[in-house]
Amino acid sequence: MKTVIGFQEPSSQASRYLDALHDAASGATSGGGIFAWATRAGLETFLGHESLVELLHAGEYRLIVGTDAITDERAIAHLRALSAQHKNLSAQAFVHGSTSLFHPKLAWFRRPESLQLLIGSGNLTNGGLVNNWEAFTVTEYNDGEISPVEATISAWLDSHAGDLRDLDHEDVANAVAANKNFEHIRKSRETEQAPGLGGAALAAANDDPVLIAEIPKNRQDSQGRAQYSQVNFDHATFQDFFGYRAIAKNAIVLVPVSATNVLGPVESTVARHKPVSSNWYFEIRATQGRPYPQNGRPIVAYRQVGNGEYVYFACEPGQPGYVELEAILEADQPLAKAGRRMRRVVTSSDALLSAWPNCPLA
Repeated sequence: MKTVIGFQEPSSQASRYLDALHDAASGATSGGGIFAWATRAGLETFLGHESLVELLHAGEYRLIVGTDAITDERAIAHLRALSAQHKNLSAQAFVHGSTSLFHPKLAWFRRPESLQLLIGSGNLTNGGLVNNWEAFTVTEYNDGEISPVEATISAWLDSHAGDLRDLDHEDVANAVAANKNFEHIRKSRETEQAPGLGGAALAAANDDPVLIAEIPKNRQDSQGRAQYSQVNFDHATFQDFFGYRAIAKNAIVLVPVSATNVLGPVESTVARHKPVSSNWYFEIRATQGRPYPQNGRPIVAYRQVGNGEYVYFACEPGQPGYVELEAILEADQPLAKAGRRMRRVVTSSDALLSAWPNCPLA
C-alpha cells in the first residue's frame, strides 16, 4: 500500500484534485465515487474528461451524489442525461431522513491488479475540483490489499440501499428543489444553457490574464474543406498561460461565451504535444464543424478565471468582436511582419475591456 497526500490551492499550477482523479481513472476498467454534492459544471468537468469517457467504454462507473445541499435540478438533469448517454454509468442520489448532513467524498478506480482510492475534501464542483483550498490522499492497493477495501465499500452501499434513489424519483426532485447552485461566473448571465464555472471564477478581477490568438487551418471535413477546432501554442505560451503540468493528460477547463454573453457547457479538454513541430494543442468545441473562413484568420480570446479554468470567445471576420480583437493583435504584431506565423498576444481583462467595451469576456 502506498499513499500520497495532495494539497490544492487557488491559482496554483502545482496540484489539483481533478488531475489526481483523472490520473487514477486513466487505464482503469471500473470504479465509483460517493460525493456529498455535485453541480452541472463539476459533472461536466469530471465526467467529460477523456479518462472517464475511456473508462465508461471499458466498464462500469458507479456514482452516488448527495442531495442535502448545492446539488440542484440542473445537476440531476445533466447526470440523468449522461447516464442515458453512457450505459456503463450507474448514477443514483442519496436521500435520507436524518438531520445530519451527508458529507462523504471519495472515489475509487480498479485496474486488473491494483485499486486506487482517493479521499479528500473536494466535491464534484469546479471549486472542489480545481479552485478551492482542498486536501486529498491517493492510496494504491495491490494484491491481497484490494479485497478488504472493495468489501468495505460494498458493505456500506448495501447497508444504505434504502437511501439510494434513481435520479427520476420524486424524492430526489423534492430534496434538490431548494438547493442553490453556486456555479456561476456572474448571476446576470445565469441561464439553463449557461451553467458557468465556480470557485475563483466568482472573483474574476480586472487584471485577469487574457490570451488573444489566431487559429490556423487544422482539420478537414469529409469533402476536404479546412476547419479550425484545434488551437496550437508554443511551449512557453502553454506553460505560462495554460499552466503545463507534468502528467499524462493535462486537463484544461474551458467555457465558451457567445457575443450575446451566453455561456456554453463546460469543456474538460486535454492538451497534447506535437514533438515534430514542438507545438502544444487542444480542441475547442465552439468551432467544431465550422469551415475555415476565406477572408481572414479566425481569432480566439481566453480569459483565465481560475486554477486551470478559462472562458473563451471565438470569432471570424465579419462577426462581432473580430475588428476589436484583430486591432489588438495588429498593434502588437502587424500582419505584414508576422507573415504566415499565427499571432498571439497576452494582455489583461482590463486592457481588453478598454479596447472592446462590449466584450463578453470582460
